[in-house]
Amino acid sequence: PMRGAAWFVTPKAGVHFSRYSLDRAVGNPQLPESVSRTVPIISIDSGLVFEREARFFGSDFVQTLEPRLFYLRVPYRDQRDIPLFDTARYDVGFAQIFSDNRYTGSDRIGDANDLTAAVTSRLIDPATGAERLRVFAGQRYYFADQRVTQDYRTAYSRDGDPATVHLETPRDGSRADVLAGLGGRLTRSVSVDTYMQYNPRDSETERFNAAIRYQPDFAKALNVSYRYAPKLTSTDGTLGLEDVDISGQWPLGGGWYGVGRVTRSLKEKRVTEAIGGFEYNGGCWALRVAMHRFAVDANDVTKAVFIQLELNDLASIGSSPVNLIKRSVPGYGKINDSSSDRVFGVE
Repeated sequence: PMRGAAWFVTPKAGVHFSRYSLDRAVGNPQLPESVSRTVPIISIDSGLVFEREARFFGSDFVQTLEPRLFYLRVPYRDQRDIPLFDTARYDVGFAQIFSDNRYTGSDRIGDANDLTAAVTSRLIDPATGAERLRVFAGQRYYFADQRVTQDYRTAYSRDGDPATVHLETPRDGSRADVLAGLGGRLTRSVSVDTYMQYNPRDSETERFNAAIRYQPDFAKALNVSYRYAPKLTSTDGTLGLEDVDISGQWPLGGGWYGVGRVTRSLKEKRVTEAIGGFEYNGGCWALRVAMHRFAVDANDVTKAVFIQLELNDLASIGSSPVNLIKRSVPGYGKINDSSSDRVFGVE
């Protein structure tokens, strides 16, 4: 990284190497049992940061203006012989457009020849450093069609050639998506976050997210969010996704806390994911019981039960739901963290 008081340039070069040793099913003799992949990755991230004193709504702020350019180059490699173990496509967001890979996990390394141009402006409280408002806009330019997808090969019979199962439609053309958003901490307890991805070529919204959080203190959080993505595949196998999500954590009294999340698909008119549980803070120990229900597809759901007894700074017994809850409930606070670990905002 090269950095000054009001600028930065970060060139990056690397190589991703993977080797898979696979136990193929009897019905897939045409597929290799050993697959390797080598992919070079090059990116350049650069930006400027301007600041000025400003006054809005009767209050003093420091206002920033932050233009940024990010170029990413990843050559194509055919990866259809690699199964999908733990890989999915990231939700497109302002942070994701500056990442090296559009997929989670390592089973797919997306090809890229992209340039992202973006600008952010923030209103910062000069007394506390808290970010009161954030506005951003960005556009990604594609210089080549997408070739790597989540598709994979499979063989249906011993004598048949491997066939390709299509799970993702590749993007074509030099389509430039406009990304914009607004968010911030409106008060000490209330924060909002909105995001939109707009396709000007087809004149349609590809994604829209909006969320509001009420968090007055540690381990007290209530969230409501809405998500719309007409080109994502729903759990019923059809195109289009629209859902509402409600989640939260709240003390119930006597050392007990409730935590939960419910996601309802407005398109499918059913609950696609639900988490419910209780936690008890015993001072030097904590007990957690949680249940998780997730719709794999339109006709199948998975269910799991987590029970954990944790002795502070020593050990735990049982299966922990903490990571699941942290991913599912924004603002979740681990109740048996020491007071020095309980960092709750800046005011």
